Amino acid sequence: MKNRQAIYWILQITVWSLYFVYNVNISFDVFLSKFKEVVFLYSFLYAYFGIPLTVVLRLVFVWLKKQSISNWIFVISVFAVVFIAANIWTIEVYFLDRIFENDDLKMSPLNLKFYIWEVFRDFLVLLAWSAFYLLTKLWYEWQSEKEKAEKALLLAERSQLLMLRHQLNPHFLFNTLSSLRALIRENREKAEDMLSKISDFLRYSLASKKDIEVPFSEELAAIKNYFEIEKVRYGENLNISYEIDPLSEDYPVLCFLMHPIIENAVKFGMDTSNTPLKVVVKSEVFDNKLVLQILNTGKWVDSTPKENQKGTGNGLIIVQQRLKHFYPAHHKFTIRKEDRWVSVIIEIINKSYN
Repeated sequence: MKNRQAIYWILQITVWSLYFVYNVNISFDVFLSKFKEVVFLYSFLYAYFGIPLTVVLRLVFVWLKKQSISNWIFVISVFAVVFIAANIWTIEVYFLDRIFENDDLKMSPLNLKFYIWEVFRDFLVLLAWSAFYLLTKLWYEWQSEKEKAEKALLLAERSQLLMLRHQLNPHFLFNTLSSLRALIRENREKAEDMLSKISDFLRYSLASKKDIEVPFSEELAAIKNYFEIEKVRYGENLNISYEIDPLSEDYPVLCFLMHPIIENAVKFGMDTSNTPLKVVVKSEVFDNKLVLQILNTGKWVDSTPKENQKGTGNGLIIVQQRLKHFYPAHHKFTIRKEDRWVSVIIEIINKSYN
C-alpha cells in the first residue's frame, strides 16, 4: 500500500511538472520575452493547480466506487465531476489573468469563446488524468484479486493435501503397527529397522513445508520407505523394482504426489494380481520433461464411493487436481489398462529446469 502511495505522488509531481514545462513554452507566444518571471510564475500557478484539483477528483472517485451504482451511472458521474473541475480550473485562469494583467502582456479577454476553449482544454487534460488513474486503479484491483484467488487456491491445495494425509495415514498406520507388533516377536533387529523407516516416512508425509515442491530424490526416498514397510507386511508376495534416471533426482515435483498412486498399486494389485505382485517405479528426463511411471501387475479397478471413503480413489482425484493447479499447461496424466498390467504415467514439463 505504501509503495502505491509513493508511486501515485511520484507520478503526480512528474506529470504536472511536465505540464508546467509545456505551459512555459507555449506562454512565451503570449507573453513578451522580457517578462520571463511572469511567464514562470503564471505557468507554475496554472499547472500545479492540477495537483490539488486531481487530489479532490481522486477522493470523489473513491467515494463514487463505494456507492451502489451501475457502471453507466459511474461513468456519467465521472464525466460530470471532471466537467465541474474543468470549470473550476478555468475560473482559476481568469483570476490569474486579472492578477497578472498588464498593458505589456498580450492577454485574451474573458469572453464566451475564450471561456469555452479553456474549459474544453482543461476538460481534456483532467479527463486524460482521470482515465489513467481509474485504469491504473482497476489494474491494481485486478492484480489484488488475482493474488487473493491464487492464495485461496494454494490454501485449498494445502487443505486437500492435509486431508489426504489424514485419510491415508490411519489405515496405513493400523496395518503397519500390526505388522510391527508381529515382527518384534520374530526379529527385534528387523523390527527396529522397520520402526526407523516408519519414522522417516511419517516425518516426510507430515512435515510442514514452506515449499510444496521437493526434489524427486526426496519423494523417491519416501516411496522406498513405504515399500520397505509394506514388504514386511506382504513378504515375498510383493516384488518392487526401480528404473530411475539419475537426471530425475534433482527435478522438482510436488511433495507427496506419488503416494496415492503407489498405495493404489499395492491395494488393488493385491486384489487382482497373481502373486507375487510386481510394482515398478520408473523415472526419465528428456527435453526438460520429467516422466514418472508406476506399473503394477493386475487389473484396473474403478473405485466405488465406499473405496473413496478409504482415501484411494479420492487420492487419485486429488493428484490430478494438484497437477492441474500447479502445472496447468505443463503436465499430462495418463492411465493405461492392459491385460496383466496397469500403469499410471505423469509427465511434467519444467522450462526453468536445467
